[in-house]
Amino acid sequence: MFIAIDAGATYIRVANASSPNSTEFTQRSILSTKNNYEEDLTQITDSIHSLTNEPVKKIGIAVASVLNEEKNELIFANNIPAWTKKPLKQDLENEFKTEVIIENDVAAATLGESLVNTDSKSFLFISWGSGIGGAFAKHVDNKYEIMSSELGHQIVEINGRECSCGQNGCLETYCGGAFIKKFSGKMAKDLDQESWEEIEEKFSLGLTNLIAILLPEKITFAGGVALDNENRLEEIRKKISKTLKVYPLPEIEISKNRENFGLVGALSLLRD
Repeated sequence: MFIAIDAGATYIRVANASSPNSTEFTQRSILSTKNNYEEDLTQITDSIHSLTNEPVKKIGIAVASVLNEEKNELIFANNIPAWTKKPLKQDLENEFKTEVIIENDVAAATLGESLVNTDSKSFLFISWGSGIGGAFAKHVDNKYEIMSSELGHQIVEINGRECSCGQNGCLETYCGGAFIKKFSGKMAKDLDQESWEEIEEKFSLGLTNLIAILLPEKITFAGGVALDNENRLEEIRKKISKTLKVYPLPEIEISKNRENFGLVGALSLLRD
């Protein structure tokens, strides 16, 4: 049995599958992230044990963090800071006596998306949830090469809102779900039109910059805010069309993996 873990600021999703090539899962559980490493590790191990009585062949983890070069430690996890510098890979390998592969959550999700997004030479994948992350995928020599980024931390307002990363004016501080709730007291889906206007303006600015740099054929969105507010993607697209003059406007769509995008990404790490 193969285990996929999608670890984010709000939820940790754990699921099992009979094959790493699958996009379907046998069972799954959703845990609330406590941002306490020991408690979260206990939640994860207990969940895996409850999901399967079979030996675990491999574990793939998509986690909201920048990883070290060896991919065995989280070095910058501003949305789950209690996990920073903790031996997640080693702890799970010791518990389950199997190989554990860890990757940045958006890089993993982009890999998972590349399995179903086969009609584009390149695409920009954006996870729009509590935070904002992204990666760029380009088809080279019959496979996708994936470049991770911290696109949510591009500056869209000089001397703007303070971000948890230490910068000011990051895209995430205006459009990320956690910051939306912090500044408005509401979930994104409950905002009024005036509030959405500012969010759409900031996101369209950020995307215009990214399109001009990366030249993607397609932009694919996933994440809770994107899935709950699909109609807003069309408004963002309209705003981009007014500012982007140097490159054709890419197609904008919701991920084919929808709410499973993180788990599919984690599972795809285990493919041979």
